[in-house]
Amino acid sequence: MLALLYRHDGLQGGIALQFRSYKVIYKRYAGLYFCFCVDANDNEMAYLEAIHFFVEVLDSFFGNVCELDLVFNFYKVHT
Repeated sequence: MLALLYRHDGLQGGIALQFRSYKVIYKRYAGLYFCFCVDANDNEMAYLEAIHFFVEVLDSFFGNVCELDLVFNFYKVHT
């Protein structure tokens, strides 16, 4: 059973879904989706901030990151 916990279309723009005893938290940046499956008691905003930080790091490394950067340079992202 899935239940929408919240949806905020402002600056954070993330979505959290309840799935069994977990939360699925995801956020979209351009054509990229970043997802986390976390414990139901964890703070959603902390994970949204972590996603945002990860995207900022990717942007600084690749310069306006896109899905092709991640596909063709997976070894750089993985390490």
